[in-house]
Parts: sequence; structure tokens; C-alpha cells
Amino acid sequence: MVKKTKPNIPKGTVSSTVASSKKIDILNLFKEIDILPQIYFRILFGILLFIEMASDLSIGLVKVQWMLPINNFTYWPFDFVKPLEGNGMIYLFYAMAILALLFAVGFLYRISVLLLFIGYTYVFLLDQSYYLNHHYLICLILFVCIFLPLNRNFSVDTFLGLQKRSLTIPNWCLWLLRFMIALPYFFGGIAKVNLDWLRGQPLTMWVKSETQIPMLSSLFQYDWVGILMSYASLFLDLCIVPALLWKKTRIPFFIFICIFHIMNSQLFQIGIFPWLMLGSSVLFFPPESIRKFFKKIGFPIKEFLDPPKSAGSMESGLTLKQKISLTFICFWILVQLVVPLRHIFYPGNTLWTEAGSFYSWRMKLRDKKVRGEFTVMEKISKEKRPLPLSNYLTNRQQSIMMYKPDMIWQFAQMVKKKYNANGTDVAVFGNVEASLNGRVYQKFINSEIDLASVPRPGNTPAWVYPLTTPLGDRLKQ
Repeated sequence: MVKKTKPNIPKGTVSSTVASSKKIDILNLFKEIDILPQIYFRILFGILLFIEMASDLSIGLVKVQWMLPINNFTYWPFDFVKPLEGNGMIYLFYAMAILALLFAVGFLYRISVLLLFIGYTYVFLLDQSYYLNHHYLICLILFVCIFLPLNRNFSVDTFLGLQKRSLTIPNWCLWLLRFMIALPYFFGGIAKVNLDWLRGQPLTMWVKSETQIPMLSSLFQYDWVGILMSYASLFLDLCIVPALLWKKTRIPFFIFICIFHIMNSQLFQIGIFPWLMLGSSVLFFPPESIRKFFKKIGFPIKEFLDPPKSAGSMESGLTLKQKISLTFICFWILVQLVVPLRHIFYPGNTLWTEAGSFYSWRMKLRDKKVRGEFTVMEKISKEKRPLPLSNYLTNRQQSIMMYKPDMIWQFAQMVKKKYNANGTDVAVFGNVEASLNGRVYQKFINSEIDLASVPRPGNTPAWVYPLTTPLGDRLKQ
């Protein structure tokens, strides 16, 4: 019998090897890689933003959303943000459309993307009534793009000599863009793990009322179709990013995601979001695949067809600048991972209370119907009278305000401020009922509370009743 002996490994060798491996992994974030996917993303993103601005201007949406409303529901702590006076909002959207094109072609890139980020974020912060997750995502991506050298090639800046031409870009730029695209998928999937979604609501209700797709409208009438679509969406959100990263599953899931986003674009009015997410999935493809595609379609730009001679690798340690960059990247990623989960610490069902629903990628999770009225009472005479909402708000503002506690509170402050300007002190009361995902209506807020005198809700205010009606008690249409 041969006696096995352990190799004579000096102490500390294994740990030093592991440390070295970690060091190499970090260094890989700063090695130069093919810039082609990021150039493609810059052009796609810029064109889509231009289309959005042009569309908002052409259909008069800028006037309806930002020029006609008397009041706006601001975000804390940005209550000072107000729409531009006169035709200022129209001029702003024209400017952003031009900046989007400059961003796409890479002309004065850093200035263009910075101004575009400021303008888009300013518009985003004007009114909670128009919150959409993809607007928030665009703000975040634009901010990230300020720090990414996406104009290193195939840009006006390189043509004019304003930027040194390069076929490569640091690896962390690609992974940061991938991370931003992964955020709505991952947290959107996590948010769908709730009893309502797992029972097919509200998607089943929505597709049953769908008439825009004649070939499928009859099929949508079956409950099992809505339930199947709910689980398919949950599966896609949780699996799409790792599936796109893995070569063996990339093509099947890319086909899956094409069907998913095209269907979403037909079922829901969500602007450029499906096309942004679909187009951005190419970031998960290797540059060689993208280059082969351009060659097949006969793309004439040689710089798009020639790969870099060497991607390069880093063997030395990080520079001070790289260490600072890595610190900020880690901080940014940490914030994006923590903020969507803050609702865990708030009491109540987020679908009902709305606490922590913003900035959390909680997309298409609830169908909320509301009914009720608001009254104002003069504190001296005790006289009560109904509040006509149309004197203060647009139709969209009214419909959304009724089920969002923070907006209800802001509305009460609007009323109080208007009466105070005339020397009258008033109390504001709301008698509101709501139905969540087809449940029977139940009381939403305490009608005995003076909404004009309570503090602004930080999360779930005490004057919001908890959800008590079960999903099984469907509202009869």
C-alpha cells in the first residue's frame, strides 16, 4: 500500500493565490475591450430619446402635461421644481431633441449628455402624476453616460479631433451599462413574487379587455392565458440577464424577449421602453456577433467592421484614478440595489399604500380603481362644501391623486394655500374608497382626518386604512 503524502505547500500560498485571483478580476474591469457594443448603444439610445421628444411635441403632450395644469405634484425634496413659464417647456423639448441627436452622433458628447441629463431629470421631477419607471431609468442611464467615453469612435468628436480615436473602451463601462439594463428586469421580477401576481392579477383583467390585437383578443378571454402570461413574465424578468450572458441560452432568450417586448408595445402605452430594453439586449452579445451582423447587411462603415488588433490586459496594480473610479462605481451599484428594497421596512401592502413604490421597478403590478369626494370646511363657520377637483387638477392628476397618499396630502395643501390667500383657514377631508386588482371597494383613507393639518407622509401614513379585502372577492363589472 502506497502511503499518500500531501504536497509541501508553504503557508500562505493558497490565500495569496486567492488574493491574486481577486486582484486579477478587479484589474479585468479596467482592461480595454472592443468598443463596438457601446457605440451601438449610444446611437440607439440617442435616436430613441429623439423619437420620444419629437413624439411628445408632435402630439401636443408637452402642452397637456406641463403647460395646462394649474398645479403640479412634486417629489420630496424637490418641491421647488416648477414648469417653465410661457412656451418655455416647448423650447426645452426642442432643445432636448437636438441634444439627443448630438448624443447619438457623438458631437460635443460630454456637454450634450450632461445637458440632456439635466433637462430630462428636470422634466421627470415636475409631477408625480407622470411617473413611469422607464423615465426614471433614462435619468439613471443618462447620468451614467456622463462618465462613459462613448465618443471614442464613430463620433463627430473623433472626426473633428476633439476626442482621440480608439477601438477600445474600459471593460467596466460595458458591465455598468449591463447592470443598468439588468435593474428593471431583476427587481421587476422580484416585485412580481406576490400573491396577486401569482394568481394572475392584474394581468388577467387587462388582457381580457384588450381589443387592439384581433387575432388574440378571443384567446385573452380565458383566465389561464392571463395566468400563463403572468408566470412567463416573472420567469423572463428573473432569468433574462443570466440567460443572455450564457452563450448556450442567449439566442433562444433573445427570441423570447423580442416577442415579449413587441407584445408589451401593443398591450400597454409605455413609449420607447420596450424598444430600449429590446435594443439594449445586444449589449450582452459578444462584439464578434454584432460585427458579423453588420457585415451580412453590408454596413458600409469600415470602423464598425474591423475589430481592435488587441484588447489588452492589465497585469499591474490599479492607479489612484482607477481606485477612485472603482469606489464610486461600487457606491452607485450599492445605492441602486438598496433603494428598490426600502418598501420592506414600511408597514402594509405596497400595492395598496404606495409606500416605496417609486424608484423600485414595481411595473404593472396593480390595477387600482378609486371613487369618492373631497370636502373643505371653514374652521370658523364650520361650513362644509364639496371640492370640485377640476378647479385644481387635470383628469389624469385627479385619477392618480385619489390613490396616492402623498399626492392626496399635496392636494390638501393646494386647497389650504388657495383659501389662506383669501384670509380663510380651512380643513380638508377625503372620503375615498379603492379597489385593488379586482377586489371589492373598501375605505382607503380616514374621512375624519383633516388632511391639510397632518404632516407629509414619509412612508405609510396612519390615516390610510390597511388592505383587508381578499383577492377572491372580485368586483363585479
